[in-house]
Amino acid sequence: MQTTNIIYIGTGELSPADLTAYPAEHVHLIDAHEDVVAQLKAQFAQQEHVHIHQAAIAAEQGARTYTSQNLPELNGLENPAGLKQLYPGLKQLDSQTLQTQTLDSLLAQLNLSADQANHLIIDLPLQADEMIRALSQTAHKTAIQTLTLVLSAHPLTDHEPTNTQRQDQLNQIGYQLSAQDDSNPDFIRLTLEKTPLFDALNQAQTANQTLTAESQALKHAKQYADECIANQSKQTQALKTQLAEKDQHLAAKDQTVADLTAQLANKDTALTDANNQLKAEAEQAANLKQQRDQITAERDTARKQTQEHTAKIEQLQKDLADHQAWLTESKQQTETAQQNAEKQTQALKTQLAEKDQHFATKDQTVADLTAQLANKDQALTDANNKLKAEAEQAANLKQQRDQITAERDTARKQTQEHTAKIEQLQKDLADHQAWLTESKQQIETAQQNAEKQTQALQTQLAEKDQHLAAKDQSVADLTAQLANKDQALTDANNKLKAESEQAANLKQQRDQITVERDSARKQTQEQTAKIEQLQKDLADHQAWLTESKQQTETAQQNAEKQTQALKTQLAEKDQQLATKDQTVADLTAQLANKDTALNEAQNKIKVKDEAQAGLQAQLAEKDQQLTEQIQQKNQKADELDALLKKFERQNQELQDTKKRQQLLDAELIRAEAQIEIIKQLLIKQ
Repeated sequence: MQTTNIIYIGTGELSPADLTAYPAEHVHLIDAHEDVVAQLKAQFAQQEHVHIHQAAIAAEQGARTYTSQNLPELNGLENPAGLKQLYPGLKQLDSQTLQTQTLDSLLAQLNLSADQANHLIIDLPLQADEMIRALSQTAHKTAIQTLTLVLSAHPLTDHEPTNTQRQDQLNQIGYQLSAQDDSNPDFIRLTLEKTPLFDALNQAQTANQTLTAESQALKHAKQYADECIANQSKQTQALKTQLAEKDQHLAAKDQTVADLTAQLANKDTALTDANNQLKAEAEQAANLKQQRDQITAERDTARKQTQEHTAKIEQLQKDLADHQAWLTESKQQTETAQQNAEKQTQALKTQLAEKDQHFATKDQTVADLTAQLANKDQALTDANNKLKAEAEQAANLKQQRDQITAERDTARKQTQEHTAKIEQLQKDLADHQAWLTESKQQIETAQQNAEKQTQALQTQLAEKDQHLAAKDQSVADLTAQLANKDQALTDANNKLKAESEQAANLKQQRDQITVERDSARKQTQEQTAKIEQLQKDLADHQAWLTESKQQTETAQQNAEKQTQALKTQLAEKDQQLATKDQTVADLTAQLANKDTALNEAQNKIKVKDEAQAGLQAQLAEKDQQLTEQIQQKNQKADELDALLKKFERQNQELQDTKKRQQLLDAELIRAEAQIEIIKQLLIKQ
């Protein structure tokens, strides 16, 4: 049968050629060292049936120190003191702390089946005893048919088990030696096969022990049941004797009951007459009580209506107070709106006044804006640096979160495995408990049958006792009834008198409740009138509120008209600015004409007198300087425009009027500069 899975723990620096000795459908290579795992992935990248896992396998999960030696075969989680004696040249290269994974969880993760041919190789000589213990504790060992274990040929400590003792331990968990490789003087390689029928034998032995214990328990239960049945038989015979004696006492009591019954019949006739008279009085009292209850209900209804009306009045009063508060608030909002309108009007007037003064302060404003832009650039640089630092911190936090998430997922998976194992144990325990319960029920059924027989006899005996007691009680009852009949006649007469008095009281209560009902109805009518008056007041208040609202809207419309008038004045100012723009354009055209005339004059001067070449050269140099100055001023004007536009993007609170003023100022500055240049040129000519 071809091997399905090879599970090789502690591979070290394994090569593809080394795997030729272990043909299988799937090969799982497990090592704890990160560099070894990376090398294995590179070597077996083309072999899809080979799976590489990085894991430090141990008997228990937790943090362990992994040590790397200059002899790779001795790398691992253990570092016995005897290693130096066996390998004097051994040197520790490095060490690191790793989180270990149990052998049980590894086998569960691989999802192995007992129907497959699985081969487990454990190449961890320093952890051999720990791995044997871990294998004995895992339930997944039933899926391992072949086991290869690498052991040290020499003991590393004084108390270390011998290899023979280790083989005995493996035999006890179902593995027997099939091959031993001693070719390496330092390490022995044992190959063991699963003992045939070992699992089945274990299950049979466990089942036999369970059956033996349960059989013993049933035996003791049967003995106890037999003893109980014998005791029940003795009690049954004694009860039968008592039953016969009770029958004799019962016959004597029957005669006594018959005599007393005759006397009781005579008393019943007299009592019936008294009851008829009492019934008539009771009917009259019931009628009076019914009238009282009806009037009481009417009174309660009137009281309830009064309470509802009171609540309605309170709600209307509350609504009226709310409307009053809303009215006060609306009045305040109206006053606030008027104040805001006045402030807005004053602000617009102030803007109109400030427009004439704005040109004088333009240079300082530009300087301030330039400084603000510089400050904003510095603040933006600081913010970018801070953002970069926070991004690095967020990356670190994300890395920590991912690591914690991975650890949490591992812990959850282990918890799920433990939960599944606990649920299986609970299921097995429940099955066993069900079987014990069934056996116990069978024993209890036998006891109950015996108890039922005894109980039946006891019931018969108790019934006889009850019959005797009933007869005795009947005699006593009849005697008592005779006395009661006499007392009942007396009580009936007294009750007739009491019923008459109660009827008088009920009439008095009816009259009183009638008065209370009429009073409640009157109070309800008064409250209804009060509610109607409040509703009317509320409607009048609502009408007044609507009128106040209209007045408020009228005041707002007037304020808006004033604002619109001021805006019209601002528009006129804008038109004036546009006129100035046209003036600047005209000056610019004149400047262009002057440039043309200047060029023509220069050409004439050049044609007339070549002797003035030196002077013309100087004039050309002057022209160049002037041109450069013009370009510099134009460049500065453009930079100023750029600064103004940048400031406008960052500060959106500047209004459209200010933007138009800034553009106009820039054009005026250019025009003034160009006019100054023209003047200088004309003076030189």
